[in-house]
Amino acid sequence: MDIPRQNKLMTLFLSEYNPLWDHIFDIEGKNRKAINSAVGKVAGSVDNWREGHPLKPASSKAVFENTISAIRAAKMDEDERATQVEIVRQFQVSFNDPGSTTAYEAAQILGMGIDRCQRIIDAAYYDRLPLFPHLLYEKDDECKYHFDHYRGLYIAHFKRENIWLRCPLRIRYPLDIGKGIAIRCKLNLPSIDREEGVTRSYWEYDGFLAVRAQRIFWMFEQRQPSNADYIYFVTNIGVLFQDHLTLWGSYLSTGQDEQRSVVNGDAFLQRIEIEDVEQMEHGMHQEARPIRNPVEADSISKLLAAAQARR
Repeated sequence: MDIPRQNKLMTLFLSEYNPLWDHIFDIEGKNRKAINSAVGKVAGSVDNWREGHPLKPASSKAVFENTISAIRAAKMDEDERATQVEIVRQFQVSFNDPGSTTAYEAAQILGMGIDRCQRIIDAAYYDRLPLFPHLLYEKDDECKYHFDHYRGLYIAHFKRENIWLRCPLRIRYPLDIGKGIAIRCKLNLPSIDREEGVTRSYWEYDGFLAVRAQRIFWMFEQRQPSNADYIYFVTNIGVLFQDHLTLWGSYLSTGQDEQRSVVNGDAFLQRIEIEDVEQMEHGMHQEARPIRNPVEADSISKLLAAAQARR
């Protein structure tokens, strides 16, 4: 289940990675305990917010007011002080208006990038959840090696009867979970029946991958709880084909029909060679679509066959 928006924003605000705290504390003094003390909250309350428990308006207001008091008490020049107070006020407006900004846009008010924002929210979310243990890496160097090799944006195609589903997939970053490390991924799968009344153009899936022997195991869970779904697929470890890292295998999931029919078929992935995170995020929102045109669908089938022939 997703964490409510205000809980995400409060988690960002109280994070040690919020640049605001660098203006209040020195390097040695900046830690969770000091931040909690500055905003007038005990660790238990903050942890509950991170886990998604209700955030009362009076509590959030006190956090922002106490932060402003801490800014006014800290050693800094008046221009810097005014700037930091304005940042808190802008963030508070965003916090209280659910339609004003996304969590990523609100994080930019604090001076956080998209990647850092995603890591903080993910760490809070997955810190409270169990995970298949063998999707976790025990050694940093092994996880880093696999992440560095596979990181980036992919276009994944899944065969569904006589069409292909074109899905942007991003391998985001390693994420500490419990006593291990997981490689965090995101997948957007197009809504097949959009033209028949479904307004959502794609469904969002959160997942992980693990490289084991000569296979990559991928597991994804749909983010929207009202239409829970899972996608599992297993691929080869990839080859260079037409200047793209290319992988293929088979997937298992359920359909978008009322009966949630069990579906399976070919999975075909190719990496898009871009490094900019914002470009990757743009691709994640733009590339999801069902491919119904017989000519285009056939070209993907032929491309997969050509890649498999190069083994």
